[in-house]
Amino acid sequence: MKKFILSAVLIVSSAFASANLISFDQDDITPFGGQAVFGDAILSNGGTQLEVVGNYWVDVLLINSEINSTSLLNFEFKTDSIGELHGIGFAFDDVGFGGLYLQFGGTQTFGNQDYFRNLSNGVWESFSIDLSNYDLTSFDRVVFFADTDASGTSTNSVFRNLNVSSVEVSTPALLSLILAGVMFIGIRRRVK
Repeated sequence: MKKFILSAVLIVSSAFASANLISFDQDDITPFGGQAVFGDAILSNGGTQLEVVGNYWVDVLLINSEINSTSLLNFEFKTDSIGELHGIGFAFDDVGFGGLYLQFGGTQTFGNQDYFRNLSNGVWESFSIDLSNYDLTSFDRVVFFADTDASGTSTNSVFRNLNVSSVEVSTPALLSLILAGVMFIGIRRRVK
C-alpha cells in the first residue's frame, strides 16, 4: 500500500509541467511610470534575485513569456524594512495603474489583498499565485514594487527564485495516472 501511495504521488506530481526559473537581465528592468521616485533595482544570484530598493517600482516586459491564465507564479519574497506597500502587479502600460496589483504587506492598503500577510523584517515568505483566478488577458509586463513616501525613509522588496509552472495536466501524465489506478484495482483484487 505504501508503494502505491508513493507511486500515485509521483505520478500526480509529474502531471504538472516542470517549473521554468525566471532569470532577469538588467536591460529587462525599467522604472515604472511616475512610481520610480528614488531608489534602484538590483539583480544578484545570476539574475534569479531582484531587489527593489527605496520608493521604487519597476516593470519587466513579458512579450514572449510563458505566463498565462493557466500558470502558477511561484517565488520567495522578503523585506528588510517594512514600508507602505510591497507586492507585484500585472499591467498593460507603464504610466498608470491599469491592471492587477497584489499587495503582500505594508502599512497602507493598495490593490488586491488576496496575498496580504503580516510581514516580518528579514523573513523569507513563499508565494504561489494561481493566475487562473484573475483576468490577465491584456497585460504585457510584471511590476515589482517597494513603496514608502515618507520623507527620509527607505524600504525594499526582494524577490528570488521566481518560476512559472502550468496547472494543466498533460495527456501522458493523465494516462499514467489512469494506469496506476487500474494496477491498484488489480492488486486489491488479487489480495482478496
